[in-house]
Amino acid sequence: MRNTKNIRKGSLYFNTEKNRVERARGIPNTNSVLTTNHGDSPVALARASNLRPATLPEVEDYLAEANS
Repeated sequence: MRNTKNIRKGSLYFNTEKNRVERARGIPNTNSVLTTNHGDSPVALARASNLRPATLPEVEDYLAEANS
């Protein structure tokens, strides 16, 4: 995604830089998104350009990790 216009808080996105699914937690500006992953304590800052919507298999894997 080029900017944060289409990013929704609480939705899952695949971070292409970190190769993992992350949940959008906040949008501090038009280029960055606050994200978390299962084990992350503080919220990480990700570039919006490195995020794309997670696919269904990626979401299912993410949720399976959360339940294990």
